[in-house]
Amino acid sequence: MELYDLKTEYKCDPLGMDAPHPRFSYKLRGSAAEQSARRIIVQQSDGTVMWDSGWQQSAESIQIVYSGKKLQPHTRYFWRAGVRMEDGCEFLQEKAEAFFETGFAGSAWQGAWIGAYAGEKNMRPVDHFRKKFTLKSDVIKARLFLSALGLYEAELNGVKVGNELFAPGWTDYYSRVQYQVYDAAELLHSGENTLQIQLADGWYSGTIAVLVNTEDHGYGPHPLLRAELHVELADGRKEIICSDTSWECSGSGAIRYSDIYMGEYYDARLEEISDWHNGVFTEEHPEIAMDWQEGAPVRVTEILPPQKITRSRNGCFIVDFGQNITGSELLKLPPLPEGTQIRIRHGEMLQADGSLYVENLRSAKAETIYISKREQPHTYAPRFTFYGFRYLEITGLTEITPDMVSARVIHSDLERTGYFESSDELLNRLYQNAFWGQRGNFLDIPTDCPQRDERQGWSADTQIFAPTASFNYFTPGFYTKWLRDLNACRYFGAFPEIAPYVCKLKDPAHWASGWSDAGLLVPWELFKKYGDTRLLEEYAANMAEYLDVQEKASNGTWLVKNARYGDWLGHDVPLDEEFLTTAYFAGMTRLFVRICRILGQEEEAMRREEMFGQIKAAFLRKFYSPSGELLIKTQSAALLALHFELLPENDNGQTLHILTEDIRKRDTHLSTGFLGTPLLLGTLSRCGKNDLALELLMQKTYPSWLYSVIQGATTFWERWDSWTAEKGFGDVTMNSFNHYAYGAVAEFFYRNICGIQLMEEQGLAGGKQITLSPVFTAKLQFAAGEYESMYGRIISRWEWKNSNELQWHIAIPCNSSARVELPAGWIAAEISENTILPSGEYHLIVTGKEHLK
Repeated sequence: MELYDLKTEYKCDPLGMDAPHPRFSYKLRGSAAEQSARRIIVQQSDGTVMWDSGWQQSAESIQIVYSGKKLQPHTRYFWRAGVRMEDGCEFLQEKAEAFFETGFAGSAWQGAWIGAYAGEKNMRPVDHFRKKFTLKSDVIKARLFLSALGLYEAELNGVKVGNELFAPGWTDYYSRVQYQVYDAAELLHSGENTLQIQLADGWYSGTIAVLVNTEDHGYGPHPLLRAELHVELADGRKEIICSDTSWECSGSGAIRYSDIYMGEYYDARLEEISDWHNGVFTEEHPEIAMDWQEGAPVRVTEILPPQKITRSRNGCFIVDFGQNITGSELLKLPPLPEGTQIRIRHGEMLQADGSLYVENLRSAKAETIYISKREQPHTYAPRFTFYGFRYLEITGLTEITPDMVSARVIHSDLERTGYFESSDELLNRLYQNAFWGQRGNFLDIPTDCPQRDERQGWSADTQIFAPTASFNYFTPGFYTKWLRDLNACRYFGAFPEIAPYVCKLKDPAHWASGWSDAGLLVPWELFKKYGDTRLLEEYAANMAEYLDVQEKASNGTWLVKNARYGDWLGHDVPLDEEFLTTAYFAGMTRLFVRICRILGQEEEAMRREEMFGQIKAAFLRKFYSPSGELLIKTQSAALLALHFELLPENDNGQTLHILTEDIRKRDTHLSTGFLGTPLLLGTLSRCGKNDLALELLMQKTYPSWLYSVIQGATTFWERWDSWTAEKGFGDVTMNSFNHYAYGAVAEFFYRNICGIQLMEEQGLAGGKQITLSPVFTAKLQFAAGEYESMYGRIISRWEWKNSNELQWHIAIPCNSSARVELPAGWIAAEISENTILPSGEYHLIVTGKEHLK
């Protein structure tokens, strides 16, 4: 038996981990028995024991909370785990394979916030900072701590520190900023050393931070830097090099501006900086917290070669990478005449004449301008900006060969946990579109789109896609970081519709149903997938206050009207605002009852359960007839009523009929928008309408999921009609071709087609017990899904063998179990009603008398 994948706060061997009570997790393999007890031992490098949990009777191997001695700043700790199995086997790791190292852990920084003002407002040259220092002995250990209000990249002795991009990330700069820590020992040496840092506007003071209808920056007018280099020398001395006014600065480097919306202007003739001066100033930010980086760093994760290079009518080169991505170009240029200007524009689509389509970028220029230096080869990629694109339009070159240009795929570097494939290539492409949409919109925060002058953390898009996202990738750190900002941006008791929010909210009604509810729905998703109750505990009071805000807004009627965005971009039927808000109000109240019970808050649960009853009764009085019929007869209205269980007990038939009839009268097409669409297939399946759900999923004509795939889409579109053969491009004011919200359909692939469903009870969440309940359909020859849970890999793969028999391969991870549910009419020799299978691999022959292929 083996323990593996040991994580501290969801990370393997993290540096700069500042949680005072970190949580540990591990996985097991090599035994079919279940764990009966566990033990965690945490030690310092000298062997001092900080915590020995002793043997705890528990079958869980996740969310194990440290409760030992107080952790000290800048200290490495080692930990190992032991388990006892039900079959009597006992195993304790002998090697200290896992460690975590604390950062500041609440202690004070010595480095000051420094700046070097250059230029007016944004679109300024990137600032450079330099500190030369001498070390009188060899380096034993070195940690470089960096943060910025803006974006930074650092070099030590001419070598880039780390491989992260867009650090320190985007947070609610009014209240907090992240810092990163790097192991710098190998980059230092005895004698003279140089630390050099570039500082750009980024999300802090670039055009993305300019307040609407003003020229003011919400956060601040210029970027700032903070740094500390901690060094331990062979002679026993310790030194700390801090950011202060002794540093030199310059604003005359090659990057004349680098802006998230506008792009980057790079003059290679200015790469050698000669005018270093002592113009550094310090600035106080006493209220801003310095937080360790809980989420994943942003990195280049893939390099794509061009698939096609053509020339347009105006003489520009059009480079097609075959995939819509978020990232930037990488140029490998031959010697060019000095001063040659190369201009690169980025677009997701081409016009009918083959030229670049950029109208949907709105005010974002999204272009790179590169000026060559003396005639010599040069490699270049933009540094502090990113683009959403499939195509490049390049002018200024007389020739382009495939080896001269490639595309860097850039996003938060998360561990992939989910896979799906089937016998239908269109469905496979649809799944890939959801996967690429997530990569394109997970760049430190969950954005709505990566290309135009927006790129914001819209909370509806986030909550809609979270179930799919957390199948595809390991997301707890990513979402934990975003939830910090969602909660930090609360100003009047309600969660905002965007986080981080550049504007400090002044309107107490500045929330929106379906958007603000991410404050409950995203923590709940992290509980289901990862067994995380800490976020539920941390934000329960905020959730309660949000519900109270809505109760107050109802003025005693329990009916609320604040769905300012409605069922966003629904096909042709608007949804009543009061209906939508009240439905979500009820649904979130009911969800909060479950959260309270998980947290052991029974009195609050009972109070909120009574509150749910009041809201449901008001909803039925207003929107349900005495004869038992829903009064608003749209797909989304029916879906919300069914999903949030707002109908009288055992009285879903009429509403389900409304839903199915509307779908059928549209010739099996949907009419739903951002809020209704993610509920559509799952609700139909839960109500016994799997055949209709699959027909909708595999519909190829507009409006449908596969319509865009047939048009060649490689990510999800914002609108059902972002482009149609009849009308061409949709409304340019809102026409993203990489908008992942509708990609939430991929959850259906995992949960329903393959049947991988995680339990929602404490002690069983996170994959401790799963339900396997697939939909066997003759529309597919086979379907296969995999999910790496907190306990290990889950596999569900079924394939037809003949007209009424299929083979179902199941893998259940060690220390987990699965409740297997066959569809009605299907039988397997090994399966009876509510069969619980222990860990292991199973090959089942399943037959269905009523489901002939």
